[in-house]
Amino acid sequence: MNVLLDTNVVLWLLAGDSRITPSVLSQINTAKNAYISTISLLEISIKVSVGKLKKPVHLLDLMTDLGFEELPIDASTLVKLESLPLLHRDPFDRTIVAAAMSAKATLITGDKQLAAYGLKTILV
Repeated sequence: MNVLLDTNVVLWLLAGDSRITPSVLSQINTAKNAYISTISLLEISIKVSVGKLKKPVHLLDLMTDLGFEELPIDASTLVKLESLPLLHRDPFDRTIVAAAMSAKATLITGDKQLAAYGLKTILV
């Protein structure tokens, strides 16, 4: 199984948040591929630059140490994004959904609304 971490899950993982349970960690650790999307890195950077988020100093170290791969936003992701219905208005979340679909990855998220897109999700 491939997994893609939603931005909120990445931030919770960095913070040691209790929402990241041993079960969720196990699913991440046993995944064939564990991804963090370029769009999550962009979203975090924007929130840091406008003062909505303190810079997570260890993000790139975490990606490397835990074996996460960056999942780029490529043309197939953008084609998938164009075809998604407007069930969710957040462009970052919609792009993460499209990326998960393109990579055939299970999305690990805290956003219950994203499951409405019909992709496989693990809710935390």
